[in-house]
Amino acid sequence: MQFGTVPSPTTAQASLIKEMQARYSSFLHTGSPNAAGFATWNVAGTSNVNAINLGAPGLATVGACNVSYWGNFVQYDYQVFGL
Repeated sequence: MQFGTVPSPTTAQASLIKEMQARYSSFLHTGSPNAAGFATWNVAGTSNVNAINLGAPGLATVGACNVSYWGNFVQYDYQVFGL
């Protein structure tokens, strides 16, 4: 998705694709994921992870991610390969 491979992206997908492409390009060229026109991604600390919403404005709420998704619906590599 982030490399423009979605045939008919929704508005949200198009925003995410645009931001991911810009951030990857910036990181490859400068070592920083911050790209012009997008929120500054600050370094994480011990008390603030500074998680931003990619493709949307604002910070991501800590704990908003459904952690039961990984390892259950989507298996880790060690689960897939029986390691």
